[in-house]
Amino acid sequence: MDQEQKDSCRVLYKNNLALAQFGVSFHWWKSEATSLHNHDFFEFFIITQGSATHEINGKGEELPENTLRFIRPEDMHRIKPCGAGECMHMNIPVTESRLKKICLGLGIDFESLASEIASRTVLSPQEMMFFTKRAEQISMLVQSDIKSCYVTVNELIAEALSILFKAKRRRSSEIPPWFVELTEKLHSPDYFGCNANDVYALASFSPPVTVKYFKEYTGKTVCEYLRDIKVHHARDALIHTDISILELSNILGYSSLSHFNRIFKNAVGLTPAMFRKENKFEAKGEKKNVNI
Repeated sequence: MDQEQKDSCRVLYKNNLALAQFGVSFHWWKSEATSLHNHDFFEFFIITQGSATHEINGKGEELPENTLRFIRPEDMHRIKPCGAGECMHMNIPVTESRLKKICLGLGIDFESLASEIASRTVLSPQEMMFFTKRAEQISMLVQSDIKSCYVTVNELIAEALSILFKAKRRRSSEIPPWFVELTEKLHSPDYFGCNANDVYALASFSPPVTVKYFKEYTGKTVCEYLRDIKVHHARDALIHTDISILELSNILGYSSLSHFNRIFKNAVGLTPAMFRKENKFEAKGEKKNVNI
């Protein structure tokens, strides 16, 4: 995409009255897919219900419920609910000047923001409770105390930055290099067809020990981790290529087409054929339940 195309789908902060006046804003987005776009401001969003497919800078990712995601102005992205289920996320835009002040207060170097914080993380129940409670306060304050309302939005941004900063530090200090190398291999096309036994061989540990490390560092078993990689690749291939479903099933190492169909439907809610038919990045969403 050239610069002219990027400029044509840019969302400007000046068109948002709250962003223009206060440097921050807050709204809910429910169910609809968004069109491909970027901004001239930063953005945090949190999946509060369901799960979503997120395309960012030409790459796809699955965002489960409770995922916090950070978006920079140069990021081209769009988001779509997974399958036929309902999906909702809270959206927290912030201008560059306001984010610089918040970073200063937290001791985070704004100029190194890209390397200082994680781009996404799954929030703990306690962290989700913080954001949910503040969102409820915003809904109550928006009509009666607008100043306190925007103070609360600033709290959300500061908390999001703090969580992403700590997540980056935790990952870089706790996860051993061999595990990072292993998971990078599993995400590459050469390993899409591998199974749990292949992972045990690559890890050079016994199955129980390997499973222990996967649960500790990813929160998933080896089989669950592989399933998610395969389903994610399948979703992307079904949307962006014309590969047959049988060929895709073989590439992903499934023993039969019916097995692949069952795994995919259990994860997504639709069969591969239904997903290909219904889940193209074409629909344009509309904002719902805008608070400020």
